[in-house]
Amino acid sequence: MNNPNLYSTANAMQKYDAKLLIDNYFNNIKWLPNGGDISLDIGCGDGGVTYEFLLNNMPNNAEKIIGTDISEQMIMYANEYYQHRKLKFEYLDISSKTLSEQFIGKFDHVFSLNCLHWVHDQRQAFQNIYDLLKSNGDMLVSYVASSPVFSIYETLSKLDKWKSYMLDYTKYICPYHNNLNTEEDLTKLLESIGFEVVICKCEKRQFVYKDLESWINFIKTVNPFLNRIPESNRNEYIDQFLEECKKHGVVVPNNVNVTKPYDELIVYAQKKI
Repeated sequence: MNNPNLYSTANAMQKYDAKLLIDNYFNNIKWLPNGGDISLDIGCGDGGVTYEFLLNNMPNNAEKIIGTDISEQMIMYANEYYQHRKLKFEYLDISSKTLSEQFIGKFDHVFSLNCLHWVHDQRQAFQNIYDLLKSNGDMLVSYVASSPVFSIYETLSKLDKWKSYMLDYTKYICPYHNNLNTEEDLTKLLESIGFEVVICKCEKRQFVYKDLESWINFIKTVNPFLNRIPESNRNEYIDQFLEECKKHGVVVPNNVNVTKPYDELIVYAQKKI
């Protein structure tokens, strides 16, 4: 996730999910009646989704939105390519146990689109979001709860050829992968932090990549292990990844569109104090 140029050409699924979130859930946001809203986007990546889907759908009287990411390369790219008077991008690790004072209690709304599945410590992430919000602020987030990609990580991590590069593979698998009680468990976690949960649901989805090259570029963009593998072996790793796709429910024909199923979590909750 540190190659913004590649990411910007391979994030079609992320934009698909962002549009669904805007079309179906954005009307839940409690915008301030007199404007001046300050919003935060967690996991902004290259900045494109923050600009196209969040900024462009905020009320005209909203004050600003800050896009954040753990990747400094992404932040540099976003600040260069998505400049707007109501938008800026800054570094933030949402899993950190020590939030910067400049962010605590400063936001009316927190958004996060296709990011939080990367955060293994879900309690810490949502506690941080709670702390970032002002009183009566709200959050709207969506992320991948379960995906065949996570299962493929687990399978490849057990193979002698790749396991030394994937010792920490569990860090890159959503904690709700294969959980049969995701909605109930996440709701309880959020309520224990102090959120009033309005929506917590898991939707079954599938995304169709237009061709095999698009699917491979997506793999290269999101796979956290690829850069650890010697360059001379990366094509072999990708070939084996593609073979595993067929076994784990991803339809990968030869050079035509690729169908990937996944479960998407959608959460809307409020900080009612």
